[in-house]
Amino acid sequence: MPARHHLRFDYELLLYVALWCAFKCEKPRSTEVENAVNAQVEQWECGTYSDLFSRKHALLTSITGPNSIREMPLSPLFEPWLPFFEAWTGTVCQQLTIQLD
Repeated sequence: MPARHHLRFDYELLLYVALWCAFKCEKPRSTEVENAVNAQVEQWECGTYSDLFSRKHALLTSITGPNSIREMPLSPLFEPWLPFFEAWTGTVCQQLTIQLD
């Protein structure tokens, strides 16, 4: 039996695609920034399912700290979009809460 699909899965997937664009659409300002971007993206691509779940869950639920969306290495073009990305993560979390109730 296939896994049940929820609309929040689509919202979450689009969030990761948008963040990937926000990380990668411009040439990094420095090697340090490029390394931070690559490390962030690698966290979403490599590891066990449990590791990936933990990292993505932390991104969606952490308000501050190294796993929060505020600490993501956004390119300068996308820095003004931070409030939008924060609202988007809030929407995904809200959908999850509604579906778990």
